[in-house]
Amino acid sequence: MNNKINDSSILVSVLITNYNGEKFIDKSLESVVNQTYKNIEIIVGDDASTDGSVTLIKRWQKIDPRIKILVNKENKGIGYQRNNLIANAKGQYFCFLDGDDFYNPRAVESLIRPVYKKRHDIDVISGKVWWQGITEEKQIVKWKMPFFVNTWMFRTKNDAIKYIRRNLGIVFHGVLFNKKYYDSLNYKFDEHHIFEDIGSMIYIFLKAKTFYPVNYVCYNYVRRKNSLSNFKTMNFKQIHDALWQFDNILKILNKEKMLYKKKYMKA
Repeated sequence: MNNKINDSSILVSVLITNYNGEKFIDKSLESVVNQTYKNIEIIVGDDASTDGSVTLIKRWQKIDPRIKILVNKENKGIGYQRNNLIANAKGQYFCFLDGDDFYNPRAVESLIRPVYKKRHDIDVISGKVWWQGITEEKQIVKWKMPFFVNTWMFRTKNDAIKYIRRNLGIVFHGVLFNKKYYDSLNYKFDEHHIFEDIGSMIYIFLKAKTFYPVNYVCYNYVRRKNSLSNFKTMNFKQIHDALWQFDNILKILNKEKMLYKKKYMKA
């Protein structure tokens, strides 16, 4: 990774979602502002936060003109946030970052490098993810073992299909999307249920003609005590939405004729 990209003509949009992330948004924005790949636009979508996070984002905006902020007057949910951010993105490629997570310094450079190397568009590029827990006092608690998870291990479409069949889920963390490819899908993230990324990512991956795995830990995923991804604290609505998303995944796989035969599924 010592060879620096000399040509930086490709604009990458980094899309950050924020809701009451006052305790974490500074670290998140700092990790993006300090990326080694400089040709990026940074768009932060705030979903009507009631804490001081918008003030912090505006402070960063004065430091770095690449930062733009979209503020909702009322809370519209994470699905709307993602769709609105993509609609406002001007980059040829885009990637997501949740406001309580952060990138490693060479994240964007590592993800965009294959496009320069291959000299053609790639639909989806995926790096590694480091998962960790965190307390409300910002004290990081590493999970029992490093959990590198994501689509970086996929070498072919068949790899992706095998993984999806067994796990019924792919997340967007550490993934770079070709905007032209994404727009061609005419697809929107679900705005009515949480865990909107699970089914969406499967659809996006199954339709992709080209993927590229990157052997670099790009994304640091931080699971807070009250995070939506903390299954131990889920309420009835969240459980309902999770089940709805898994049912939707099965429908997608069935439509794409990618489910295992019943005989195999019984095991």
